[in-house]
Amino acid sequence: MSAGRRIEGADGVRQLAESRQCHIDGCSRKLSGDVRVRFYDVFKWPYFRTFCRGRIEVERTLLIVKPDAVASGKTGAILARVEDEGFESIALEKRLLSKTEARSFYAIHEDKPFYESLVEFMTSGPVIVCALQRENAISKMRATVGATDPEKAENGTIRYLYGSNVQNNAVHASDSVDNSATEIAFFFPECKLIG
Repeated sequence: MSAGRRIEGADGVRQLAESRQCHIDGCSRKLSGDVRVRFYDVFKWPYFRTFCRGRIEVERTLLIVKPDAVASGKTGAILARVEDEGFESIALEKRLLSKTEARSFYAIHEDKPFYESLVEFMTSGPVIVCALQRENAISKMRATVGATDPEKAENGTIRYLYGSNVQNNAVHASDSVDNSATEIAFFFPECKLIG
């Protein structure tokens, strides 16, 4: 690549990633010479993972703002916190789950004593379903929401701030890469994911 060339297309980004010569430079990425990639374009290309000396592994995760948090008006605060933690929303929807949907989504807990009350709770009011992405999304989201039991959650986490008990704990968050893929697909077909 010659110095002074603006890189905006897919081929240019691939070459940039392969060159491994760039470094973070404010709101742009600078290569040797004056080759730059516009910051806001870089993250639109999911195959662009390499910046200079390392790799950025973008993961996707699902977050559900549960009926208790929606009813108490905490949706805005929760979504703002998630954005502050560097998550990008790729799909978001407010919906009222049917009992069939809730049973299917939480089928993994079917043999647990709390299953029926969980289904009742998750269908008791609207929820906000969000597909999100960032590097290390699963572990970062789990740290952001805190322990399942709000009383055991770390100070400042979402469940500590807005949850009241193990069931009414404000949010659901995917616990693994495999589960996040299944959970996102449950609510959003690939064509509805933007990002």
